[in-house]
Amino acid sequence: MFYNLVPAELQNDFDALLNDLSYLPEQAKESCPFCHHIDFQKIRQKPLTFRCKCCHKYFNPLTKTPFNRLVPTIWLGLILTRRIEKVTLETLAYELNCTPEMVKRRERALIDYMQQHYPKFHQWYTQTRLHENNMLPTTIKQQYIDLSEIIDQLLIIEKFPCAYCQSSNTVRIGQRAGFRCRSCRKTFNILKDTPLNKIPHAELWKTFIELLVKNNTNKSIAKTLELSLNTVSKWRKVWCELMQNWGYEELAVWCNKKQ
Repeated sequence: MFYNLVPAELQNDFDALLNDLSYLPEQAKESCPFCHHIDFQKIRQKPLTFRCKCCHKYFNPLTKTPFNRLVPTIWLGLILTRRIEKVTLETLAYELNCTPEMVKRRERALIDYMQQHYPKFHQWYTQTRLHENNMLPTTIKQQYIDLSEIIDQLLIIEKFPCAYCQSSNTVRIGQRAGFRCRSCRKTFNILKDTPLNKIPHAELWKTFIELLVKNNTNKSIAKTLELSLNTVSKWRKVWCELMQNWGYEELAVWCNKKQ
C-alpha cells in the first residue's frame, strides 16, 4: 500500500496533496489569474470555465498552475501513487494506454506543484523515487527475452537446407538470412514468405524491438534509427502482428500503444 511507503511525518502533506489533485479541477476561483480582477462569470460547468469581465480572458481552475491542459486530471493522483510504489514510466504508460512522454510530463507537473506547495514532501519524493528502474512486468520481460533470442538466431544462423534441392551444402550471404546453395548454385532467402521479408535493415531489428518495449513514440524511434515515420509505423505493425502469431500476445499489446 502506497501510504505505508510515505514517512509518518509527511502523511499530512501527502493527504493534502491528494486532496488538491481531486478538487483542483472543480475549485472555484477568487479572482482572474491574468489580471486578478474579482469580477468574472462562469460560462461553462463541464469543463468548469470562467470569463473575466475586465480583461475578457477565459480561464479554468487549473489556469496558471502546472496542471493546465493536462487532461484527464484523474491521472495525476494515480501517477503520484504508482510512482511512490516505484512503478516505471513504461508500466504506467501501458496501464493508462498512453506514452511514457505523457506520463513524464504529468510527473514533472506534480513535482513543480509539490515544490511550490509542499516543499518537504517534494524533497522526499525527488530524493527517494527511482528515476528509471528498468523493470518490466514479468510476462512482458520474459516474452521480450524470448523474442530477442529468436531474432539472434535469425541473424546468426549459418546453415539452412536449400529451398530448391534440400542440400545442406549452403552458405550464408548478406544480413537478411540469404543463402547460396553450393550444390545447385541457386540463392534463396528463408524470410521470403514471412512478414519479416518486408522489413529491411536486419541490423536494426533488436534496437527497434527494444525501443518498442520502452514504449517510445514512432517519432522518437524514427529519429533514433534515422528512419522515416512511415517506415517506423509499418515496422511496428508488422512486428506486433508477428508477436501475436508467435504467441507473444501480451508483448504485442504492450508494444502497440497509441503513438
